[in-house]
Amino acid sequence: MKKRLITTIILVNTITVYFWFFPYQSKADINMVELADRTLIRQTSIIGAASGNVIKSIQIEAKAYPENKGIEDTARLVYEIYSDAYDDVEVLRNDIIRGLPEGYFILMHESREDAYSFWNRLRPFHYNTPKRVFRKKLANFCLTIQGKQDTILSYMDEGDFKQKLKDSLFVDVENLPKLLEGLSFMESQALLSSIQNRLYIARTRTLEQLAYKIEILSRDRDFKEFVPIVYAKTSHLKLGDTYEAEVFLAIYARHPGIRAIADGKEIPVKDGIAIYTVTPTSIGKKKAMVIMSITNPLTKKTQKVKSTFEYEVVDCD
Repeated sequence: MKKRLITTIILVNTITVYFWFFPYQSKADINMVELADRTLIRQTSIIGAASGNVIKSIQIEAKAYPENKGIEDTARLVYEIYSDAYDDVEVLRNDIIRGLPEGYFILMHESREDAYSFWNRLRPFHYNTPKRVFRKKLANFCLTIQGKQDTILSYMDEGDFKQKLKDSLFVDVENLPKLLEGLSFMESQALLSSIQNRLYIARTRTLEQLAYKIEILSRDRDFKEFVPIVYAKTSHLKLGDTYEAEVFLAIYARHPGIRAIADGKEIPVKDGIAIYTVTPTSIGKKKAMVIMSITNPLTKKTQKVKSTFEYEVVDCD
């Protein structure tokens, strides 16, 4: 993810520097910028898919642990807010495109003029169209994006990640007008694509943080129950004999993926505890085989443990 972000920054900065030193563009120049823009859009699509995978893992975890439903709801809201912000940028991109004269793109790709005269003819549209759109809509756009970023922050716990969102992952709307000032059509399109890229990176990182939170809470709930265990060699004593037993504290899992099977039959499990009942039909020593299994709701991997216990049935007569 960090490599993609660094690539995006380098790509946009390279484009900006190029146009600063070369004030007119040939068709080859325009094709280069269009390629850069398509690369940014492709990166954004890949990062967007990663966000989808993370939220799916959160949904699976919340299904296994209904008490974490609140985190799943937060993840859905965050996902939608970031997606809406992405769409807000797309609207701004399209407003700039619609502001260009009809036949603009055909002219760019089919003109046979020399580069300098070609650029002089396109220059008014190339710079004036983004400038006109930004003058009318950029202020409201910045307020909208900032409002959505503030809403996302309100869902996050205080800590290092919340600060990281503000410092390095969110769009710096305060300085955005200066950054967009004087940009050409191609430059503005590439930079707005990079903003969409940044929003999706922030979305994925935010969802990963929520996924980590739900994982920690689930793990804590799995192993928070303790019970005293009494283990004695016999429960039958003669008068005057000494009763001796080992008493120790055991921790047990409340994981919803636990199953128990005794003597080949499944027995119900509630809050991590299975109750085994049997009515013997004969006296003597008896054995029972118990298999306990636990299934990870994310990986679907199942672990099993087996144990045999004994008990004795006596005739009370």
